Amino acid sequence: MNKLTKEEALEMLKTTIKIYEQMANDEAGQEFVEAFKMSVEALENQKTGHWIKEWHIDHFEYVCSECDCGEEFQTHYCPNCGAKMVGE
Repeated sequence: MNKLTKEEALEMLKTTIKIYEQMANDEAGQEFVEAFKMSVEALENQKTGHWIKEWHIDHFEYVCSECDCGEEFQTHYCPNCGAKMVGE
């Protein structure tokens, strides 16, 4: 199976939501639907950024291009704003 694009994943989630909205007739089912809706919203609004390497007095620090949060190590996502880190 090939990897899904973001758009394909969103479309699959939206279709699943429609199906479960029709079937969910209890509180647990409604919570499941709400969780899917939150997933779609998170994917649609996901920020992307990159780490900027800066020198601070006696050490290097990586700063998020989206929120200016400084971190000791580069990670795939900014722990402060949640931006997905891409590129240099």
